[in-house]
This record gives sequence, structure tokens and C-alpha cells, in this order.
Amino acid sequence: MPLRVLLALIVLGGVGAFAAYKVYLPKQIERQKARNEMTRRTQEKQTHRRPGQLEIDDDDPRLIAASDEARKRYPEFVKEFAARSSMQTFKALVNFTSEDKIQQAEWIVVDSADAANIAGTLENEPAAVIGFHKGEHVAASTEKLVDWMILGAGGGGTGNFVAGKRDELEMEGVAPGHR
Repeated sequence: MPLRVLLALIVLGGVGAFAAYKVYLPKQIERQKARNEMTRRTQEKQTHRRPGQLEIDDDDPRLIAASDEARKRYPEFVKEFAARSSMQTFKALVNFTSEDKIQQAEWIVVDSADAANIAGTLENEPAAVIGFHKGEHVAASTEKLVDWMILGAGGGGTGNFVAGKRDELEMEGVAPGHR
């Protein structure tokens, strides 16, 4: 404790004020540390998101179930990709991990897909530093797959399980993070 604060406490409040200050100060420091940690986590989440970017909430069972459905039905994606036409676009949402262990899901426009691996061009500029940039060719194991979609020329499509579930939840007003 700075000498000026100690002297002011003794002069203004006597030794009793000093004792109360010693008890009060550690509690305040702990509260402030907790507030700082919450603020840091919030800023970290916001720093690594773009407006409109899909954020996968690990703890939301509805989104986890949607992602599980995408993985379970991934063989459909591979089969359709093998028989694709030039009028179709194939996309996959893949989890990337930055050097500082931040996970970020990014959409890629797929140019290669099989049961074990998926590759394509990164569709957006990642908000987190994941080592890749928009337009770069990336590859990942299907273990990193979060979601997929097949878009037809007429606008119809298949897949989009997680984003579709998120849209559904937002329409109901119960989207994760808005409970």
C-alpha cells in the first residue's frame, strides 16, 4: 500500500479505518479480477467474430445435434460431389484452430471431398488469425467438419444443418446467446 494512502487512513480514520481497509481491499481486488476476466472473454469472442458470422456455441445441445446430423449425413455430400454438375456449389463449414488455440468455423467452397478429407477455397477472411486468408486453398480432415451444404442453380439446396437450426432458433427468439 502506498505510504500516502496509509498516512491518509491513519490521519482521517485512525487505525480502525486502516484495519477495515485491509479487509475490504482484497475482496475488491478479487471482484475486479473477476470482472476483468469476464470482460477479456467477451472481448476475445467479439474480436474473433464478424457481424453475421456463424458462431458455434459448444454448449447448446440443439446446435450440437445439428452438427452431428451434418457429420452423419456427410456421405451424401461425398456421393453428390462425385456426381456434381457445373450448376452446383458445394460448401463445407470447417473448424480451424489458431496458434493461440482459438477455434473458428469457416466456410470453404469445396473442390475435393472424400470420406476422410475435404479441401477448397476459403470463402471469407477469418476474424481470428488461423493462418489462412480469404481465397486461399485449405484442406482439413472430416473430423473438423461442422456443417455442409449443396446449392443448386435454382437456389434450392441440401444441408446447411447448423445455420438452418440457428436461423430457426433466432426466429423463435431463443437463439444461443439470447436466452
